[in-house]
Order: sequence, then structure tokens, then C-alpha cells
Amino acid sequence: MNFQPGDTNNENAEFLLVIWNAQPDRAGLKLCKMVGIPQFLDFLDLPELATATNLGSTPWKPNTRYNFEFKVSENRVQISVNGVSEFDYHGEFEDGYFTCFDCSEAAAVFSGIEVKS
Repeated sequence: MNFQPGDTNNENAEFLLVIWNAQPDRAGLKLCKMVGIPQFLDFLDLPELATATNLGSTPWKPNTRYNFEFKVSENRVQISVNGVSEFDYHGEFEDGYFTCFDCSEAAAVFSGIEVKS
């Protein structure tokens, strides 16, 4: 979230990432902040802003559908998974783009993405 065109080459970039690890030693859903030019290994140790209320130490499961809902304003991010609130984070957020990424799973599918005002 807050991603801007050119952020992959912008030393001053700041954007939010929702990261869900399945590996036992890092399992769980986290809201993290990326600062600067992203490097692959940076994704392994990002500063955590918040840990999910219910899924904070739960790994995602293969072949399972998860429905995410994001509500974002200039000072609040709310994220639900399968209808259950996981994050209600307050801060200051610039306008930007929402993007999906996957850096470890070959069969990840992002679908049914809608924008509602």
C-alpha cells in the first residue's frame, strides 16, 4: 500500500507491505514498512508495524483461499481476512497504489480484486 511508480528505484520510498510467512520460525501475518530501494533479502527482516490479531503467529496454508478486505484512509488502515479483523493501524499514509506480490510461492493467485469508494 502507498506504492508509487518508481519506488523500486527511489531511495526515499516508503510503503506498507502485508507479509504472511508460512515458515515455522517466522510464521504469521504482519504489517511491515519498506523504506528505500527494495532488495529481495530485505523482505526477510522488515520493520514490523503491527502483528495480526488472530493470525499473527499462524502460517498460511497451501491450497486455501483467503479473502482480504482493506479499508484505507489517510490516517488508518484496517485489514480483515475471511471477515475477521486482523489489523486496525493508525498512522499517516500518503496516497499511492495497492499492489499484490509474491516472492516465494509459484502458484499464488490474486483474483477478484475490487475497489470500492
